[in-house]
Amino acid sequence: MKFDLKSGHKGFLVILFIGVVLLVVAVVYQVVTDKKINEWTHTDAKVVDYIKESKLDSDGEYEVIYRAVIRYVVDGTVYEVKSASSSNIRPITGMKKIIAYNPENPQQFIEINDGKIVKILLYVLGAIISCAGAGLFLKSCKNQTKQ
Repeated sequence: MKFDLKSGHKGFLVILFIGVVLLVVAVVYQVVTDKKINEWTHTDAKVVDYIKESKLDSDGEYEVIYRAVIRYVVDGTVYEVKSASSSNIRPITGMKKIIAYNPENPQQFIEINDGKIVKILLYVLGAIISCAGAGLFLKSCKNQTKQ
């Protein structure tokens, strides 16, 4: 029997492609953050404040997000920097953290444990979507060859 790539097959290939893209993004994200963590200098830091921001969500409602203000000392200079990550949970002032900062620009930092959930979600979603796309594509191909 002749195999024909029908629009249903193309849809499953698009799903597979999206899953693979998510996996690639997860790998790139991990490589970039791991490189910073491994190459930058580590130090202790503390959450000294937080910034409350209102953000318009997809439903047209405002949601409140928080960004921690992190304090750390590099070569006697005290830095207080707003975290790049945000959450809908208010940061706990006084909480201690370990950060890696860029020795060439100490105001750039990354929290050592920051982003673990993002990495896990990207890997899990990428794997699930890839497997679903591949499985559905193979099933539709098998059904087509039976016809």
